[in-house]
Amino acid sequence: RREVLHLIEKALQELPARQREAFLLRYWEELDVAETAAVMGCSAGSVKTHCSRATQALARTLQAQGISP
Repeated sequence: RREVLHLIEKALQELPARQREAFLLRYWEELDVAETAAVMGCSAGSVKTHCSRATQALARTLQAQGISP
C-alpha cells in the first residue's frame, strides 16, 4: 500500500501545474467545481478540463506501472 501511494504521489508531481492543482482541489480537498474555479481564478469549464486531463494522465501512468483502478 505504501508503494502504491508513493507511485501516485510521483505521478501527481509529473502532471502540469494547473492539472495537478485542479485535481488536488477537487478530489483531495473535496471542493466542488465552482469553489475550485474560484480558488484557481478560472472558469468551471477549465476546472473540468484540467481534472479530466489529469485523471486520464494519472490512469495511463499508473496502468503502465501495473496499477489498475
